[in-house]
Amino acid sequence: MSEYAVAGSGSGLRRASARLGILLAAACAFLAGGMSGPSPASGQSYSVTGAQTFQTLLPGQGNAQCFTLTITNTLVPLTLQSVRFTNKTLGAPGTPQAQLDAELGQPRLYLDRDGSATFQPGADSPSLSQATASGGILLFSGLSVAVPALGTVRLFVVTDIPTAVRDGDNLDLSIQAASDLTFNAGVATNA
Repeated sequence: MSEYAVAGSGSGLRRASARLGILLAAACAFLAGGMSGPSPASGQSYSVTGAQTFQTLLPGQGNAQCFTLTITNTLVPLTLQSVRFTNKTLGAPGTPQAQLDAELGQPRLYLDRDGSATFQPGADSPSLSQATASGGILLFSGLSVAVPALGTVRLFVVTDIPTAVRDGDNLDLSIQAASDLTFNAGVATNA
């Protein structure tokens, strides 16, 4: 697994990105990066990293782990309310954004409930949210994911690769800025 992270504290935003791999048959590539920033209303910091494993996926493959998102928090408990990915999928020249969005299928967001750092359908179920990309955005909202003080939470984006995905297309998700994650200072439970 490849990872690239930037951690920091204070009021400045630090962001870095690296293209980590291309999934060949269903052709997925996910941009993973790291960022950090102040937590809401507290001045404390958190860091967010993204990771993916190079893999080959076939059209119709189920439960494909596409992206791992890790949030590490300091001092004040936070609750993740939403996370927004930008769909940077690459297809044939002139492919409409609606078709590129459809190639993501209906991704689901899962919490790493067993702490294994690997998506396991039985252990990490049920999903927290399911979304469909639209207009180049994949938004998981209505979340209530507790990120404890001095704790880490890991989330997985998992999808069933649609059978209509063209071989050679590069499915690509990224988090562009700290504002793509919405937090609320306070405690929730990850039940």
